[in-house]
Amino acid sequence: MPRNPFSPPAAGVFPGFRATASPFERRVLARKPWSAWILKAVATILARIIVLGMFRSLMSLLAASRVRWDAVIAFLAADAAIVMSLAHAVLGTQRRAASGRRLGLVCIGPIFLLTCYRVIQLETAGDLLLARPPGAAEGELAGKVLVAILVGGWFFAFGFSKKARRSFASAPSAPSRPSDASTATP
Repeated sequence: MPRNPFSPPAAGVFPGFRATASPFERRVLARKPWSAWILKAVATILARIIVLGMFRSLMSLLAASRVRWDAVIAFLAADAAIVMSLAHAVLGTQRRAASGRRLGLVCIGPIFLLTCYRVIQLETAGDLLLARPPGAAEGELAGKVLVAILVGGWFFAFGFSKKARRSFASAPSAPSRPSDASTATP
């Protein structure tokens, strides 16, 4: 039977390569859940959009003649705090830190609440004046409910699923193996 080309090489084939066999190493190398990758992508995109908006707002305000600088500084500080929390959530998720998991939940939470709000949001009078095909309102409601269910599933998968808990529990900064002091030679 031919050898599987996708299997890892045997130990000793490459210098410095060692197959992970111990349970500790398998736990440390646990795969990240998809929800963590999605959070990193969404948080990075949101941070870039917010930073770009901050610079565009600042440039337009510098061109204006009358500006309340105390309000401008407050808004810029709030935007900077949001960007820093998004960056910390991305880095904490990458390092599998508990704070990254908590900040990730804090980042996903408002998205979930906004999608739930859109489900229960009433149509405005302007929408009622438009000619809409029959069944359009029901289809729109079904789409909004589906998106809310998907974001709720993302929230659960990121913070509370078994795979996510195992992934975040295997942080490399966590206390590692028991002390090898008993095997060390003086």
